Amino acid sequence: MKKSDWQYPRDGDIILTDDFFIFYTMGYDHPKDRVISYLKYIPAMAKNHFDLDWIPLKWQFLGREYVRPKKLYSPKIFKSIETTFVTHFPEYLYFSKNWDKTVFAIPYDKIKKEFVPQSGLNQLVKLKKKDILQKKAIKLITTLSDYSKIPLTDFGIHGSLLTSMHAETSDIDIAVYGANNFKEIKKTVKKLEEEKIIRYLFEIPTDKIRKNKGVFENQKFVFNAIRKILEIRNNYKIFEYKAIKSIQFQCKIIDSSLAMFRPALYRFKDFMAENPGSKLKEDQEPIELVSMIGEFRDVVQKDQIAKVSGMLEKVKNTRTGDIYHRVVVGSGVGEEFILPFDEL
Repeated sequence: MKKSDWQYPRDGDIILTDDFFIFYTMGYDHPKDRVISYLKYIPAMAKNHFDLDWIPLKWQFLGREYVRPKKLYSPKIFKSIETTFVTHFPEYLYFSKNWDKTVFAIPYDKIKKEFVPQSGLNQLVKLKKKDILQKKAIKLITTLSDYSKIPLTDFGIHGSLLTSMHAETSDIDIAVYGANNFKEIKKTVKKLEEEKIIRYLFEIPTDKIRKNKGVFENQKFVFNAIRKILEIRNNYKIFEYKAIKSIQFQCKIIDSSLAMFRPALYRFKDFMAENPGSKLKEDQEPIELVSMIGEFRDVVQKDQIAKVSGMLEKVKNTRTGDIYHRVVVGSGVGEEFILPFDEL
């Protein structure tokens, strides 16, 4: 594939590679000729290359059988997967000088096909013969659109529905494009819940805060925010990051306007270390909080006190030379989180 065929890879876009691996795009910052991603599905024919525990299910996609590891995101599992790729598929790994670490970054010339939520919904609407789940997805998204007055063109379908790998019991995974649209959909879902058209679903503690999961006609659904093209700023070349140490602290959120996306961005003040090992010199105190973990999107709002465990990083603007510090949740080191203090 040429880069010109897919100029703006966005968080959650799905990639099928020449070797039939299925990756999900991670975030919006990417090197010139690659797309930073994470592995989601492995072709069954490559299963023996991996020393992993597998979910006892199999998926069918374009005539091939796929499997998924039980866990993908722990440091131990990532290292195991990385070792296999170093040995058998090294072209998928990329040492990022800007990020100072090795990541999965798919070269454009290894991409067989990309699946974009917005386009996927458009194709589903036009599909003449729909199964039960597809019909429910269209009905739910149309309901959200009608109630919110947000056009269908600002919605998409994620996950197994996007690749037609779904089963009748799969979730309806909805993409909402744009920060303002996402805020409006949260209000709309609340109204639909009050009218008993849907009900909220709380599976983990942060669901009660985020309120982005529900049940519609006995089908689980989830909705998340995706940046519109005009909201994308590819900062990959602009900033360099250097990990320093894990810290735990409290802070006051002063800006959460971009916290619904992944990575979720928060700005804060009033850093207060939770333990002696987290105390910092004044010129090291962070001002920005970034979550690579989807669970911690949109969990604290402006003026709330947050409790955080994450990796302190030094950030350098390569254009201006300016330096500041941030904290990353989802660095892969230990248990990391962002939570509102009043929920603890």
